[in-house]
This record gives sequence, C-alpha cells and structure tokens, in this order.
Amino acid sequence: MEYAGLIDQVRRGWPETAAGVATCLRPFHTFADELSVSCGLVFKGHRLVVPRQARAAIPEKLHAAHTGVNACLRRARETVYWPGITHGRLV
Repeated sequence: MEYAGLIDQVRRGWPETAAGVATCLRPFHTFADELSVSCGLVFKGHRLVVPRQARAAIPEKLHAAHTGVNACLRRARETVYWPGITHGRLV
C-alpha cells in the first residue's frame, strides 16, 4: 500500500509541507524533487526505491557476491534506497 501511494504521490506532485501527505510518505517529502516513476517503479535519482515488503531480501542478494559487510552496505547505498538505508539499516 505504501509503495502504491508513493507512486501516486510522485505522479500527482508533492505539497509544500510534509503535513499534506500520508504519514507513511513523509520520509520521502524532503527529497521529493529527486523521485521519479518509470515502468511502475520509483527511483531516487538512479537508485531503485525498494518497497517495504522486499527490503528483507536485498541484503541477501547484495551479500551473494561475498564482498563483506562494508562492501555490501556501500553497494546497497549505490543501487537501492529506502528511508534509513543510509544509516546502515538494511531492513
């Protein structure tokens, strides 16, 4: 539901303040101008915004290369996004 709401919000445009959007979308408001929708997916710049339901699978996929924790975190920060990922929270 959150991801569908995010897609809809990006397509409709963002209000001036975060108070004008659903609570679950407020973390995205600060960088709303960086978000776009392509082929039914949301991107923050060139990084894929991962739906909450799929986030648990991402560390496993990234770690498949066996590059270590720091390399895994760096790769995640370069390719995917969700609120909190930049603080090392991969879920």
